[in-house]
Amino acid sequence: PVGDGGVQTAPPLSQWSSLQAHFRNVHRLQEHRLQNRQRAQTV
Repeated sequence: PVGDGGVQTAPPLSQWSSLQAHFRNVHRLQEHRLQNRQRAQTV
């Protein structure tokens, strides 16, 4: 299966979890910016 190969070539779990946390923070920041922009437009 493709999934097995992906797991083997994936970075170590510790690296992966920190990467996921980083992307989550970036996504949260982008969402906040979008919400602030929408609020500014409505006001």
